[in-house]
Amino acid sequence: MEQLNFNALGKKAFRSFFKDGIYNVFLGLILLSIGLPLILNEFGLIDYKTIMMPLLISLILFAI
Repeated sequence: MEQLNFNALGKKAFRSFFKDGIYNVFLGLILLSIGLPLILNEFGLIDYKTIMMPLLISLILFAI
């Protein structure tokens, strides 16, 4: 009968659990960088030309 290595199993579970979380944080930051400039533009805090670069960068990162 094989002996289970609980330390290796625990490390593997930890990495797989937090790997998905890091991806979710990255996706959330991209969506925030798309939405926040648009909201600030609606309230007149920034103009239309200012939001073009963050939107372009966000869309490029989102495509990756």
